[in-house]
Amino acid sequence: GEREACLVCCHGYATALLGAAQRLLSLGHTDAQQVLTRLQPVMRAAIADSADRSLSQMTSFAPLVDVLAADHERADRRLFVS
Repeated sequence: GEREACLVCCHGYATALLGAAQRLLSLGHTDAQQVLTRLQPVMRAAIADSADRSLSQMTSFAPLVDVLAADHERADRRLFVS
């Protein structure tokens, strides 16, 4: 259903950020999995909080991340080769 789709989206977003953290920091796979496990209740609460909102009532989850990603795309020196 819709909530499951939202949870998949949140999970994908979190794993993408954790993947970047693993490449940039000394964050191991086990540590990343522990962070992801601790985030599950937070993600479920965020989904429950927004489930009954209309589209016009919703806002970006983390707009600063989007801004920084756009800045990184145009940077002279990139953090990742890929």
